[in-house]
Amino acid sequence: MELDKLLSQREKINHTLQKNVDEHIDPWGIKVTAVETKDIELPEGMKRAMAKQPSSLQLRYLQTLTEVAVEKNSTILFPLPIDLVKPFLENFTSKESKNK
Repeated sequence: MELDKLLSQREKINHTLQKNVDEHIDPWGIKVTAVETKDIELPEGMKRAMAKQPSSLQLRYLQTLTEVAVEKNSTILFPLPIDLVKPFLENFTSKESKNK
């Protein structure tokens, strides 16, 4: 099953799975009350492709910055992920609190 279909139609898939399970265990007198798709195992090839995608987006972003920076009258805002800056901010605030 395709990943986007699995993620977008999870309820429908759970219902179909429960129906199939019920058909097979009904002769034994067992009733399953809930079926959930919780853990999705991705093939290695897909994991590698997904890992390459953020890298290529970052490279394209940097390439765009170099194209924009050719002009001398340009101002470039360079956004950083907060997760990258957060340890520095925490270190700075802890040092300031110690100095007071």
